[in-house]
Amino acid sequence: MSDLMKLVIVGGVAAGPKVASKIIRLMPNTEVTIVEKGELLSYAGCGLPYYVSGVVKEQAELMSTPVGVVRDPVFFQKVKNVHVLNRKEAVEIDRAGKRVRIKNVSDGNESWLDYDKLVLATGASPVVPPIGGADLGNIFTLHGVHDAEGIKSVLAEGKAHDVVIVGGGLIGVEITEVLVEKGCRVTIVEMLLQILRMLDWEMARLLTFVL
Repeated sequence: MSDLMKLVIVGGVAAGPKVASKIIRLMPNTEVTIVEKGELLSYAGCGLPYYVSGVVKEQAELMSTPVGVVRDPVFFQKVKNVHVLNRKEAVEIDRAGKRVRIKNVSDGNESWLDYDKLVLATGASPVVPPIGGADLGNIFTLHGVHDAEGIKSVLAEGKAHDVVIVGGGLIGVEITEVLVEKGCRVTIVEMLLQILRMLDWEMARLLTFVL
């Protein structure tokens, strides 16, 4: 039986891989495992609008290092000494037994994964307004690569002309730029007094005029 500390990280898109890399640097004898429901690993959501636009041409580019190495499970194992279980969903935590029940999203098979320490790095979920019609067709969130593929498909079919973006944050403004370049008429709806709330009012106002 291994004496290494077992660290399990649930979530392999943004924070999860960073935690794994940091832990390996600080405590190289730790046995680190990332559990990720999706196929892709270690990509930033802000890259998705540029995948929709075609500037980022392949999904693999979203996961690439600055020198073009794809951060896939093989990369994490060989370079980071981190084991990755992608396409595996964490469905239950047994805190008393210190284990996580994981499900293979491909075939539904389930198993338990033991841990000494557990990190939950699942990120946020898109906030869909509780209003009628939010579940109709041609309504998308932009949270992952699957969402981006749906938007790309509609654009390729020439079905997107008038577009409403709900949310004036970074991704909302970035996808607005992409859609305008694609010939769409875009309106941003933002509940706050300005877009890009991380900016000063003066800068946000300037960007509003530019848009």
